[in-house]
This record gives sequence, structure tokens and C-alpha cells, in this order.
Amino acid sequence: CLCRQFTWGFATVFSRAFDIDVPRGASLRRERVMAPLADLFNHGNVSSSYTFAADSAQFQLVTHQVARTGEEVLLNYDSKSNADFLFQYGFVVPDNPSDEIT
Repeated sequence: CLCRQFTWGFATVFSRAFDIDVPRGASLRRERVMAPLADLFNHGNVSSSYTFAADSAQFQLVTHQVARTGEEVLLNYDSKSNADFLFQYGFVVPDNPSDEIT
């Protein structure tokens, strides 16, 4: 079914893509991009960021977490409610300080 394939593709891109600013002429344009392997990092309450260097076409992930050998390196997916985490990534954060009930 074409509808099922579209749904799978949309969910894959929506849950794994990054928003970056790409130079287009004299301005910047926000685009969603897939960055192979970057989507393998799990979310954690750590200081992290990502950038795209257009001149070298490099996507860079930066975390300020000190990781010892064998420890998982995490990225912060931003401050979101559990509803947003569930909808966008398929998980919730226990005791999420950004969770809200409206």
C-alpha cells in the first residue's frame, strides 16, 4: 500500500532529521536534513549542540558531556514536553521538568 510506505518514510524523516540553516544566496534557509549515524545518539539532560558548516559541507555534533570509556554519549534533543517527545521521537522522559498539562 502506497499510503503505508509514505507513512513509514514520513515518520523516519520526521523522527531522525535535523533542522539546519543553509546559505541560499544572501540569506539562510531552514532545511531538514538526514545526517547518517547522527540519529543513533540517545537523548539525555546534557549540554550539546549541532552545526552545519556550509563551506566544508560538514555536519558537526558537539557534546560537553564528560564520557568515560564504555559510557554512552548523549545529545540533548531540546526542552520538550513528554507529548512532544512521544509524538516526535517515540519515547517519554521520566520526571520531565518540561512536561506540562494543558
